[in-house]
Amino acid sequence: MEEKEAKKKEKEKKKKKKHEKEEKEKKKKEEKEEEGEGEKEKKKKKGGGGGGGGERGEEVLNKYVHNLGMDEHWNFVDVYGLDTELLAMVPRPVAAVMLLFPSSKGLEPLGEVQTDYPKDLFYTKQTIGNACGTVAIVHALANNQKQITFDESKHFKTFLEMTQAMNAEDKAKYLEKDEQMGAAHEDCAQEGDTQAPSVDEHVKSHFVTFVNCNGNLYELDGRKDGPVFHGQTNADSFLEDAVDVVKKFIARDPDNVNFNVMALVHGSE
Repeated sequence: MEEKEAKKKEKEKKKKKKHEKEEKEKKKKEEKEEEGEGEKEKKKKKGGGGGGGGERGEEVLNKYVHNLGMDEHWNFVDVYGLDTELLAMVPRPVAAVMLLFPSSKGLEPLGEVQTDYPKDLFYTKQTIGNACGTVAIVHALANNQKQITFDESKHFKTFLEMTQAMNAEDKAKYLEKDEQMGAAHEDCAQEGDTQAPSVDEHVKSHFVTFVNCNGNLYELDGRKDGPVFHGQTNADSFLEDAVDVVKKFIARDPDNVNFNVMALVHGSE
């Protein structure tokens, strides 16, 4: 009888421990989710991706790239934090990473600037003073033609066909005169009460794009003499590898909060 009671107590004890463990894990998970939501709220208060009117920047930006003909299964999303838990919330695969950072003249490149770079890496110079956002988007889309499809009837496909074989300077000249790239930008502003994506309104900020080209991590900045090489990467580690470089950008101006990171992903928020 005593043995039976002892077994019963032991069973209840184990059950209690299991319940406590489950509750602890549940609480931990909820705290992580709350932390993620808190980071999202901070970004929204700071302007998120920089959209105007009543919509977030990423929503307006996605209208723009979809108007250009990008497959609607792909979208730009905000990256709400650079630690492991928050990066895990970003949908995969990630095709490109765009960084908006405080612009300052005279900053040395953080990697190796290559004037002799792979022919299949799409790189254009920036010749229009305040067009870094448009150039960053072009870099993100044009370097992912193998995994992202573009509507044959929309303009970006034509843009690619016309510029693919050009050098970086000629690509920039073509982009300068390409009114339809701007027309797609304006069309998306007509939907609702929002303004067009403010990617080119950050006079004191600058956009760069990170891409994976044949297993190599490149930073594409139209103001540089060429693409900036940051070492090797792969499809699985690309986001984390790009974020490691982003952290170096932030380390140069740690007290400035005007940094924003967006990822081009398959899927949405």
